[in-house]
Amino acid sequence: MKPIKRGSPGDCSTKASKQNDRSSNLKLHEHLCGNKGPFTRVYFTIRREGGETRLTATGRNAWALMELYRAGKRGCTPIDNPGPRWSAYVHNLRRMGVNIATVHEAHKGPFPGTHARYVLESPIRIEAAEGGAR
Repeated sequence: MKPIKRGSPGDCSTKASKQNDRSSNLKLHEHLCGNKGPFTRVYFTIRREGGETRLTATGRNAWALMELYRAGKRGCTPIDNPGPRWSAYVHNLRRMGVNIATVHEAHKGPFPGTHARYVLESPIRIEAAEGGAR
């Protein structure tokens, strides 16, 4: 899988970054790049008070970041977005500086208890992505 190079037909960083709405940004990104996941590498920018930081997430961390990005304020749960080690992906993204909230929710059924809902709180912009179904 070849990376998307800036200025190539698959590069949608400038067009996608002009969108303010999270879902519009992702839809435009998927439309222009043809990537719908799973991603093997995601290049993104976090906006902070001190400026912007460009980062790269790879593998399952990239997948988790995109799932969180797509989910927006409703967040993701391991129940709704199955993944073998959600807590590890969230831990790794937090170590990169991505702010992710953990909300503990009760659930019923034959095995009542609680589960985590992860919500992306950092304002991020997806610059480019590698991999994904075409």
